[in-house]
Amino acid sequence: MIFSLGSLCSSLTPTIHLLILSRFVQALGGSMMMAVGPALIRAVYPRASWVRPWARSALPPHLA
Repeated sequence: MIFSLGSLCSSLTPTIHLLILSRFVQALGGSMMMAVGPALIRAVYPRASWVRPWARSALPPHLA
């Protein structure tokens, strides 16, 4: 949600200062997405089966 908000603000901003601020918000949201994924996988799946869910969650950002 924060990443999407930052993206929307980046596309609509009229000044360079607001663009920098909105890109910061976007980066904050992106970093939270990257941290929450592995934490959820560790909480949901047993330790022996972490590899496959981690690989599936890491693939979309690398393709984009």
